[in-house]
Amino acid sequence: MMDLQTRLDQLQQQVKWIERELLYLRMQVAKTAPSTESPHTFEALRGIWEGVVFNEEDFQASRWQVPEGL
Repeated sequence: MMDLQTRLDQLQQQVKWIERELLYLRMQVAKTAPSTESPHTFEALRGIWEGVVFNEEDFQASRWQVPEGL
């Protein structure tokens, strides 16, 4: 049978492990949390393509094609 001090030591080790795990998870959440700055709107894209001309060659190049031999 395990004595009380040994059991207490084991529980303290588990608590330390859980605290480290929580710290790690908090850091991961902080890295992946969305930024607090205002989200970009569709209006912010106004003029981004101004002056750009797309032609038939551009459309052909952008189409998916099945590789030969399939």
